[in-house]
Amino acid sequence: LEAFEARPSILSSDNKENNYRGFINVCIILLVLAKFEDMLRNASKYGPLMKLSMFTGALSDFDAAYWPNVTIAASLSLFAAAGYLIEVGLSSALPPTLHLTLQLTNAFSAFLLPAFGVWFYSNNPGGATVTLLFATVTMMKLWSFSVVCPSLRKQAASKDQRYAPTIRHFVYFMLIPTMIYFKSYPQ
Repeated sequence: LEAFEARPSILSSDNKENNYRGFINVCIILLVLAKFEDMLRNASKYGPLMKLSMFTGALSDFDAAYWPNVTIAASLSLFAAAGYLIEVGLSSALPPTLHLTLQLTNAFSAFLLPAFGVWFYSNNPGGATVTLLFATVTMMKLWSFSVVCPSLRKQAASKDQRYAPTIRHFVYFMLIPTMIYFKSYPQ
């Protein structure tokens, strides 16, 4: 009668359940701690090398004309806010075709206006690419939001309920990496 049974090693190729997640996590922790130790050693030896005025001075001198890609990307939140306000505020007051037309106009404007802005004002191809990527994602998310919400309202109406998207769900949808709007997402 043996007390232990023979099993392959965790790191051998004979093991059926090769899961190195814990090993990778330990490597990342050790890497972060090693770099943190270097950072502390440098800070104690040389003192703080950056002054806060470097950052506050740059922010106080911010001019949108010098940062067109950042300004255009930040303006995408206005299209998102307009899409939410159209859905919540005007969904019951407008006929469905006009409501959908407004939503789709907003969604396509979220792509076309930044594209024109990049065309006329941007001279940085890398920043322009990232800005247009954000504009495309925003357009697709607003399109999904405008198409899914009426079907969710119809589904709720069939159960004698009322559906209105909350700002919390909408902001969560705009921030997570998905293009399809739902009432809830798996965690």
